[in-house]
Amino acid sequence: MFLCAQSNDGAHYSLSSEQVDYFREVLRENPDARWTNVFIHDPMWLYDWETGWGKFEALLQGRPYSVFAGHIHLYAKMERHNQDYYILATTGGSSSLGGAKVDGQFDHVMWVTMSDEGPIVLNITLEGMLPGDVRHDRMEAVREQLEVKRRFMESAAKRLGRWKK
Repeated sequence: MFLCAQSNDGAHYSLSSEQVDYFREVLRENPDARWTNVFIHDPMWLYDWETGWGKFEALLQGRPYSVFAGHIHLYAKMERHNQDYYILATTGGSSSLGGAKVDGQFDHVMWVTMSDEGPIVLNITLEGMLPGDVRHDRMEAVREQLEVKRRFMESAAKRLGRWKK
């Protein structure tokens, strides 16, 4: 099953209650899906304010799923609720393009093949192919950059009146 969510639904960094209700119904109607892949522009699980993501994410519990997002231009694979969450690096957008093994900033296309155990991820770059769990010497710096981006998004949410923490 493939779900594509709109992360700017009525407001920046927001899933409307109507969108969450829609996905609740879709998931209820498809309880036997072998795997659910969620695609969303913003990695909303990083944000500490009310975006609607927590309600959406709760709907996924009890089923195998993976989440794919972008927006931040830093590659990261993380685990939440024992599931894989990916943030794609650039796919043609602006970036320092330091490289997958330097700072997690690289142009790529993600190739996803479904297996019985879930998705198998391969990152295809102009230089070649990279596995889904790309690691590099600056992983801690990437975490710091993600935190800077998260604080920026928090500031934007406050300016837009979306901050509810």
